[in-house]
Amino acid sequence: MVLPLSLLKTAQNHPMLIELKNGETYNGMLVACDSWMNVHLRDAICTSKEGDRFVKIPEVYVRGSTIKYLRIPDEVVDLVKDEVKEVRRQQKENQRMKKQFSRVVVVVEGPHRAEADAAEEDSHGERIEEEVEEDSREGTDNLNIIVVLIDIGWISNWKNL
Repeated sequence: MVLPLSLLKTAQNHPMLIELKNGETYNGMLVACDSWMNVHLRDAICTSKEGDRFVKIPEVYVRGSTIKYLRIPDEVVDLVKDEVKEVRRQQKENQRMKKQFSRVVVVVEGPHRAEADAAEEDSHGERIEEEVEEDSREGTDNLNIIVVLIDIGWISNWKNL
């Protein structure tokens, strides 16, 4: 399903035909639209209701409540469908990642462990980023940082045992 407003936003910089409730039509390039479907056309041609008068207009603003229908090229409809598919794919991927991994745990081992533990949390209990200063060249050989990803599914199964 494609919403009309997303279709209009995708149709920007494409030609379109607008028929108004009073019978007039406008053919032109869509420049912009807003949430009330007001549209701004450039290089438009206005055709009278009877079809006997044509007026070329450099720019025209059409109020959304006066629009009867819009005619948009098929290529724009295809673009919207592709965009909708991509957005849904990204949303599914984000949900999968949120479910699978809750957080990253950093474990520091070695002579700087006490400093890292002290720097890990501030007064609100939130993780803060601080570098551990090197006291000497000797202590750096024993500094190991292990990153562990916690799998939520595994933890919930473990708790149920």
